[in-house]
Amino acid sequence: MGALPTEQIESISAYEGKKVTKGEELARLSSFDLLEEKIAGLEAKLKEAETQGEAEKKLIDAQIKQAENAKTEAELASFDIAQQKQQMELLTHKRDQDELELKRLLDGPDSLVSKQDRERQKLAVAKANAELTAASNNLKRLEQSQQLALEHADAQLEGLAQTKARVEAQIPRLTINAEVQGLRLQQRQSVIRAPIDGVVLDIHADPGELVGNQPILRMANLDKMHVIAEVYESALNRISMNQLATITSPALKGDLTGKVINKSRVVASPGVRSIDPYAQSDRRVFEVVIELDPASTAQA
Repeated sequence: MGALPTEQIESISAYEGKKVTKGEELARLSSFDLLEEKIAGLEAKLKEAETQGEAEKKLIDAQIKQAENAKTEAELASFDIAQQKQQMELLTHKRDQDELELKRLLDGPDSLVSKQDRERQKLAVAKANAELTAASNNLKRLEQSQQLALEHADAQLEGLAQTKARVEAQIPRLTINAEVQGLRLQQRQSVIRAPIDGVVLDIHADPGELVGNQPILRMANLDKMHVIAEVYESALNRISMNQLATITSPALKGDLTGKVINKSRVVASPGVRSIDPYAQSDRRVFEVVIELDPASTAQA
């Protein structure tokens, strides 16, 4: 197993003969800690931006509350407007009564109605009209004031809502999270993990070394062993799939057994050369893959 060249090996947690499971950490490269620092810096930057954004949004929320209270106060002016309308109805009724009384006095005979009474009633009618006009003007003022207050409050609420949304949008969550995700992906590549369940066969590097073209370590799954045999081409037609096979060697304590699971269609020169100087060197062979049975696998 290897890694990208120019990377420095920080630590190797595996050792020869160690049984490992798929996904278990075997080695770690120095870029892991560097990437962790970058990730921590980005997360701190995001947290700072979020803290500042939350403070600004709290201030905006307080302003929104004030604007909502101002709008509520403007809406409460409807009671004053309703009261003013009732006052106008009373003044209108009083003015109408005064005008009827004036008409009665003006239509009455001079012998029964004095000039002073008529003048006094004219003043009463004029006063009623003046009071009604003042009440009408006050009603218009109240209605206009309420309308302006409501429009101002609505405009202020809309502006504050847009400002709050802008503050939220300025927090670089998507950008920083994307950068962190990319760094996490690079960081995962800085950890060498076992691709399968198996046993560490040998280690080719030490901590502190730069990763080169040579693998850091080798491992294999020894639960199912295979033997690759080179068979002379003359025996090609005598080998068949699932055929039982026996493997013997001076290096083994006993024979191994298994079955043929594959045979090559290519005939070539042998890859394993005989140490016998008198052996034929021009013999042609093909490869046969034999899967050992469980007992032979354990023995191997």
